[in-house]
Amino acid sequence: MEIVAQTLTALDYAPYGHVLSAKEGGESQPANRGTAEMFQHLTQVQNLRPGKARENWKIYRCQPNLERPVQILELEKHPFSTQLFAPIGRAGRYLVAVARGENEPDLTTLKAFVTSNQQIITYHPGIWHLPMTVLDGESDMLSLVYEDGSDDDCVIWAAERRLEVVVS
Repeated sequence: MEIVAQTLTALDYAPYGHVLSAKEGGESQPANRGTAEMFQHLTQVQNLRPGKARENWKIYRCQPNLERPVQILELEKHPFSTQLFAPIGRAGRYLVAVARGENEPDLTTLKAFVTSNQQIITYHPGIWHLPMTVLDGESDMLSLVYEDGSDDDCVIWAAERRLEVVVS
């Protein structure tokens, strides 16, 4: 199965999560005595296990995937938490592949997006997604997820057939 990655937009990505960026942030207001623009209330991070799971801020130092097309070997999901990824430093583009589904991904809903280094994404709780895949060079990614240390924090599905994403 082959899918073609498209440019990430908030509208196309809405069924899977949110896109946060100043470009797609909506209305802004001046801040810091006029030296900045503030875009606020851009997303809601969900913890579906309050009192049990706690927020976990992480940084991933990712090596680029230079293989084309990009192979999807596995997808993962976080059933009880939003997961957020924000490029930091000199981060370049990264690939986001997402699907809906309960016990396993529904591959008829599989979509792929290429992000810019100015876009932050979230995955809604329960959305299957490709592990972090950067495209252009070593990149640091800031992540937020709510975890309690159990197997329910992250569920992994191994692809049984060849899945490829064409990236231009």
